[in-house]
Parts: sequence; structure tokens; C-alpha cells
Amino acid sequence: MDQLSSMNQSLQQNIQQIATDINNSNMTCCSDHHDVLFETQANVTKSLQSIMTDSLTLKSCEKKRSITVLSNPSFPYPVVHPNKHSPFYFPYLCDTLTDGGGWIIIQRRSTGNVDFYRTWDEYKNGFGSLDDDFWLGNDEIHAISNSATYELRVNLKYKGKFSYAHYSSFAISDEKSNYVLSLGAYDGTAGDSLTYHQGRQFSTRDRDNDASPRNCAVMYTGAWWHGSCHESNLNGNWGADSSKGPSWLALTDSELTTFTEMKIRRVDNS
Repeated sequence: MDQLSSMNQSLQQNIQQIATDINNSNMTCCSDHHDVLFETQANVTKSLQSIMTDSLTLKSCEKKRSITVLSNPSFPYPVVHPNKHSPFYFPYLCDTLTDGGGWIIIQRRSTGNVDFYRTWDEYKNGFGSLDDDFWLGNDEIHAISNSATYELRVNLKYKGKFSYAHYSSFAISDEKSNYVLSLGAYDGTAGDSLTYHQGRQFSTRDRDNDASPRNCAVMYTGAWWHGSCHESNLNGNWGADSSKGPSWLALTDSELTTFTEMKIRRVDNS
């Protein structure tokens, strides 16, 4: 009897162990399924987010777009990431708001956080941040403005009021010819302080291409299409005195602007 009782007890223990093993196996199986489902859901969500982000990211900057701020808003414009078929392939800001939109921002000064008293190579390649003040870069500006016919709009703020200057065409040449400025006819509310610079080469503190015996970019702490020397100097040193800061003489006379934004837009049917 004792032997039979011992065998019965051993059998019950074995059955209990088998039941425990089965239960643990089921739990592991369920846990594995849960992990697989969770990972699959995460991957699907990530893929959908990627698709949505890509579909809502501007690939070009066109006039009268119905969508305004989409991805990476910046002051308050979206950042455009051109596709491989674009004649130029670098990110830029698109003003989708002003006069029907479609404006590519090539210069902005609003905070004074970025030093504009820079070298030729820095103006060639661009500097600053699309989230703040910046110069897009002369090579980039050349690439855009020579891919079609573009117009220029300059927005200015002086004594708390906004004005603008518009030019029917705008382009700059390549670096070999020192980024010569080409402009069309003026209209606007700020007065014309850029036509004087028509046909001028670009000058910086370390590359003097102006018509003055002295370097105007050094004298007035601003790289620009100087002649002898300027009627506008929008890259002048922020916070400098009236002769060396950002100015537009037809509007500000001997005083300075507190906001500048240069933007170009492809002319329809070009």
C-alpha cells in the first residue's frame, strides 16, 4: 500500500508539473504573439506617418497654393524639400501667403541674431538658419533665378510700418562674373533703392568688386551689389549706426530698417 500511495503521489506531481508547463507555454506563446502584434502596429504607424509627412511636404513653391503651413513651419512659412526633378535641390522657405504665395525667401533679417558681416565664401554658400535670420547663398540664388524668369519683392519695416519694393524681374550671374545683379521695372510703396545697383557685381569685406576706390562692404559693414557705394544696404551690420546698418534710402533716409525680407517668385508662363 505504501508503494502504491507513493506512486500515486508521484503521478499527481507529474501531472501538476505537466499542467504548469503547458500553462507557461501558453503564456509565452501569447506573449510572443502580443510582441509581434505590437511591433507590427508600430511599424505600420511609422510607415503611415512617413507617407503622410512626405505627402504633406512641399516639393515646390508655386503661386496660389491652397495649402499654407505644412511641415517644419518657420516664420510662418513651410520648408520646401524639392524632388530630384527640380532644377535646384536644396531646402528653402516658401512664402505661401503674400500676394498669392509662391515666393522663395532668399534673405531675412528680423532679430539680429545672425552676423551678416561675412566673407565671400560664406555669402556664396549661405549662412544663418531658416528658423531665424539667413542668407540663402549666392550659388543657390543664381541657380534658382536662372532656372526661369523670376520677380523680386523686398519687404521692409520702418518705424513700425511695412512697405515693399517689387521688381518685375530678378537674376544674378554666376560666381565667375561675381554674381552681377539684373533687375526689371520697379513698383511698390517703399521707393526704389535697388535700381542704382543694377549691373553691379557683388562685394564682400574680403572681395572688393565695387566702383569706389575704397571697399564699400567694409566701409558700410555690409556685403551687397555696391557701386559708389549704395542706395540700399540690406546686409549692413544689425545695430550699427545709420551709415552702416540695413538701410533703404528711399524709405529710411539716414535711418535703419527693423525688418527686411527678400523673396523671389517664378513669373507665370516662364
